[in-house]
Amino acid sequence: MIGAYITSKFCLNITICSDEKFHKSLNYHLNHKNGFAMKKINKSILLFAIMLTAFSGKAQEVRTLLIGEVFNVPYQSLTLMKATEDFDHGERVIIELVDGKFEHELVADVLEVYVFFFEEQMAMGPFQPFYFVPDSERIYFRLYPSEDIEVTEIRGSEATKERHAMRSKSREKFQPLFQPIFEIQGQLIESGEFFSDQYKKYQDAYEKAIDEENYEKAVYYTSRRVELMESGDNVSEKGRVIVDEIDSLRAIQIQWQLDYLAESLSLNSYFLLIQFINMIDYHKSLTFEDLKNLAVKFYDKYPDHPYTRLTKAMMEAHKRIQVGNKFIDFSLPDLEGNMHQLSTEIEGKYAIIDLWASWCGPCIMGSRELVPIYEEFKDKGFTIFGVAREFRSTDAMARRIEQEGFSWLNLVELDDSNNIWLQYGVTGGGRKFLVDDKGIILAIDPQASKVREILMERLSEKR
Repeated sequence: MIGAYITSKFCLNITICSDEKFHKSLNYHLNHKNGFAMKKINKSILLFAIMLTAFSGKAQEVRTLLIGEVFNVPYQSLTLMKATEDFDHGERVIIELVDGKFEHELVADVLEVYVFFFEEQMAMGPFQPFYFVPDSERIYFRLYPSEDIEVTEIRGSEATKERHAMRSKSREKFQPLFQPIFEIQGQLIESGEFFSDQYKKYQDAYEKAIDEENYEKAVYYTSRRVELMESGDNVSEKGRVIVDEIDSLRAIQIQWQLDYLAESLSLNSYFLLIQFINMIDYHKSLTFEDLKNLAVKFYDKYPDHPYTRLTKAMMEAHKRIQVGNKFIDFSLPDLEGNMHQLSTEIEGKYAIIDLWASWCGPCIMGSRELVPIYEEFKDKGFTIFGVAREFRSTDAMARRIEQEGFSWLNLVELDDSNNIWLQYGVTGGGRKFLVDDKGIILAIDPQASKVREILMERLSEKR
């Protein structure tokens, strides 16, 4: 299920949950069952959009006056962004609140979905986004915190009204179906019967590390929990029954939502399609063919819209970056400005193409676990090719490389100037790709133990 829940810097705002108990249980399920997907995507809905160059198609200026008031929040400012931009690194407008009120004129080249959120709340972690489409001269907002989200009101936008109507229909149809399942799940969680013993052990260790403010240990135990999530061993036998029921119901809901998108073909629906494409690796009921066929309908209706360019790039990346296909070649500079070509550097070798970032904890943890493997196999036909996705400066990257002892070649993708993350279909901080000596992708985001297992088998055969 993709819901309008609040999570760590990520929200697929398709279905909203009004019942508090339902909402909390949904949160718990998604944070643990699909927590790995959320971490992968990290602090953004979609970071692809800021990798694209300026839209050059037909444009008609959008000019909308945004007038609003906020209630029951301690924050002093609102952030306004395009909904497809990275919440941390994308272009933003900070609007100061005066006695809880605001007024701002939005001027844009093309009509698309926008989002408001409280800047201070986002900086602390979980946050509530407010999506809207500036399709009229004036739009009025009455914004409330997440616990009172049902009384939030956005008036003056027909497209935004349509968005809320769709969410209401989905809620009315699926909330009664999900709620009893989540109630059982909640009971199992309270009794300690939902998660596996090993997962609970790592969870306890993680919480202890957080209490002790030991970031390195916290990241380590997060990585261990992720391994269990990937294998499905994070839940007990009783928990597995509940997870399977939720997955089955989620698949039905996703199909209902896709049917809705195909029928409406609205700008809101187009944005939601982009979100679905972004989540295709994390929901087995989403298929590339289904999304491709749906995307073509939007291409026909919006041939010159920037969402079309973005969607085509995302779909192409998903099609190309698959196990069994060859990596995509590129050239980038190192920290001294010297250019290096991927294909030249890894030619004839097994390699990890390590797309990471100095601000991405899970990325760094994954790279750190490769250090002993690199030392063991670097003279036996294996190498690591690192690329750090940085913004404005490479100082943090340089410090991190020195601190961690990443002795392999590391290049920099500064301000997404070469669209490497877009080409590789990567959201969030990064991803790792294991390729063989012919450049064929063997695994995507393999655990370090799996990398070592493959190298032991393959490189032993070569000797």
